[in-house]
Amino acid sequence: MFERVLVCLDGTRFGGQALDYAIEIAKRFSAEVVLIRVITAATPEHPISLSAEVSEIAKDTAHLKDKRNVETARRYLKTKLEQVTARGVKSSIHVVAGVPGKAIVQFCHQENVGLVVMMTHGKSGIKRAILGSTTDEVIRESGLPVLAISPRPD
Repeated sequence: MFERVLVCLDGTRFGGQALDYAIEIAKRFSAEVVLIRVITAATPEHPISLSAEVSEIAKDTAHLKDKRNVETARRYLKTKLEQVTARGVKSSIHVVAGVPGKAIVQFCHQENVGLVVMMTHGKSGIKRAILGSTTDEVIRESGLPVLAISPRPD
């Protein structure tokens, strides 16, 4: 039924809780666990109206920050990958830059994901209305089954 189970990890202590669920599902369906971390690019999409020198410095600084963020995300995902493979499940990692909800949905369609496993962060009311919810967006836009898990208190 599910050949690829996507686990969306955001680096928080709650994000990793989704891993146990994904591993058990993957074992039952002989599926691959695909770990993804979406980073928001620091590099501006639109040039800022500054002098050429200042604009170039800002662009170079943002590029270096993006590079560090990708490296940090890869290290984080590699530790999670070890946890998955230690339990006998095939796994891979991907770092994607973009807006989290949109990037996850796009990745799902490009990579033939069958199930998405992700944590909710428990936002509600006005905070949720203003900030939105990545989980809600993935549920609405992906057209895929999504296992949304509420964090367990420590």
